[in-house]
Amino acid sequence: MNPIELTKELIKIESSDNCIDIANYIGKIFSGKGFKIIKQDVDERGYNLIIKKGDPKLVFFCHMDTVKADKESWTKEPFSGITEKDKLYGLGSSDMKSGIAAAICSVINENTENIMLVFDIGEETDLKGVKKFIDENVKFNPELVVFPECTNMKIIGSNNGCIEIEIIASGKSAHASTPEQGIDAGKLYNVVEELKEEINKFKGSTLNLGFFKAGNEKNINCVPDKARATIDIRPTSELYKEGIPYIKKIILKLLKKYNLNLVNFNIKSNLEPFNTDKSEIERLEKAFKICNIDVVVDSAKFYTEAGIIKSRYKCPCVNVGPGEIDKAHRPDEFVKIENIIKCEKIFSELVKSFN
Repeated sequence: MNPIELTKELIKIESSDNCIDIANYIGKIFSGKGFKIIKQDVDERGYNLIIKKGDPKLVFFCHMDTVKADKESWTKEPFSGITEKDKLYGLGSSDMKSGIAAAICSVINENTENIMLVFDIGEETDLKGVKKFIDENVKFNPELVVFPECTNMKIIGSNNGCIEIEIIASGKSAHASTPEQGIDAGKLYNVVEELKEEINKFKGSTLNLGFFKAGNEKNINCVPDKARATIDIRPTSELYKEGIPYIKKIILKLLKKYNLNLVNFNIKSNLEPFNTDKSEIERLEKAFKICNIDVVVDSAKFYTEAGIIKSRYKCPCVNVGPGEIDKAHRPDEFVKIENIIKCEKIFSELVKSFN
């Protein structure tokens, strides 16, 4: 199979809201080739597809869903899979349909044994797919799990965690002409900005204010008595060890500084960072060297499902794939054709090493 042509075909299958069609397509590729095909129903959006042969020592863990395309912002057709010069364009080309194609082609072309491929849903939203996988797979002990994420062919053996918190604070309403008689709940913005300074003290950790609202647009002549913020913290291991109580303690201190009260502190996600020991990815590094491709081992601030699998099963996990994180989730998303070719070659060598 050709990974470039397969990437094009996968891009043509829209899979932001529904992954049934793409799962059916992938399932047909493996049908009749000696693989065990398992479907795990998740919800109305589709099912996880699990492909197995033998006693799996190597696992490719992929997500089939993409973000939604804002077609008006694209200059290319998001679902065309067109190529121009050295680039292949389309929604999901970087994240992660090119990685899926490289994984599938390496397994099919090498006619391997002792392999598993997992294709899940919901990675871009609620992580229901990987949670379903964990619920139904108590035993899972491969020697290596590869996530073909958009790493630009770097080996990412560690990444930050992800903590999402919704904060609602209250102040005191007053007429806009006498703001000194009220307490502006909009000062919650200042709280978040000062919290960001504290988070930044942990090198490599970041905080993003994803949503903010204060007051009522129908009553703009009032001092806001309530404000809501949703923050996304990407903690390193150092910050994660301090825990959410540490973060909450800072928030309470800052709210007091601005005379605000905490109404709600809702932890929407709490996903820990992961680290894989260099000794656990020696086979992958060897595959790079066999293909005469430079080995670059790095860490990432973005979060992937590798952290969830690593935390649950304590097995070696690594992110490596042809896409690039700064090309994902944006108009005119593309992947370098050269990277797809490199990735399929490396995955093929890796597959052979587990035969």
